[in-house]
Amino acid sequence: MLNEDLDCLSVCGILSTGNCTFIEDANMIAVNYSSLRSDMKSYMDKVSDDYETLVVTRKGDGRNIVMISEDTFNNLMENAHLRADSANYDWLKESRRQLAEGKTRQVEVI
Repeated sequence: MLNEDLDCLSVCGILSTGNCTFIEDANMIAVNYSSLRSDMKSYMDKVSDDYETLVVTRKGDGRNIVMISEDTFNNLMENAHLRADSANYDWLKESRRQLAEGKTRQVEVI
């Protein structure tokens, strides 16, 4: 089961306990396959409810798996799409700069 006390730590870097490793700077949990299998619901709840990234480590070949929530995945895909067109991305950055500088105007939509 996940050690809930680890969520409150304010240290940086990697913290390991038992079969679970918390990588706080990256907002990531690494767990071996056996631990995931024995407590899958808790890990999946952590991924979906707390937007954690879960790395499932595998012995031998090192072909690890990353588990993220559907919301996180959709956000990544949207960002990839928005950044794919450099002109569109530049336009979005310029719009953000103008918003930050207060260069906006309010219009009435009919």
